Amino acid sequence: QPPHDPNTLAALAFHADQAGEAEATIRYGIAAAERAASLGANREAASLYALALRHADTASVENRVVWLERHAFACYLSGQADPAVASLREAIVLRRKLGDQLEEGDGLRWLSRLLQPLGRADEAIDAASESLRLLQDLGPSPQLAWSLINMAHISALALDPVCADYAARAWARAA
Repeated sequence: QPPHDPNTLAALAFHADQAGEAEATIRYGIAAAERAASLGANREAASLYALALRHADTASVENRVVWLERHAFACYLSGQADPAVASLREAIVLRRKLGDQLEEGDGLRWLSRLLQPLGRADEAIDAASESLRLLQDLGPSPQLAWSLINMAHISALALDPVCADYAARAWARAA
């Protein structure tokens, strides 16, 4: 019975999963993941988000997209690049489904940043370009400025002189 000791949330999620209780697995899994993330236990948070997401097919798209993004971030922080990329790609698809271009564009920018150090330069450039394409049509925003900074960074790494243009555009948006 509630209230539950926050230190037992992960165990409750595990036992709910073993009992086939999807709703309880999600409820306790997400709560335990958020607690783990708040404590800096990112590998544990990633594991708990993954556990809850395995049962989240009946959850709202709005909830799933947030959980996928949090899973991706926890994976990123704990050095799990491939699951981070996979969750972020799925979240981007859901953002598109929701018609949330601002967050879709920001997700694409973040995907670009995840792909780049993995040596997946072409995919990173494609994601960055798509991010910029989506965001520049929405008008000035912090997401657009970050997308421009990302394009400047990618261009600088490629020794492309266009990086100065992206940096100037980002600076103009920030001012």
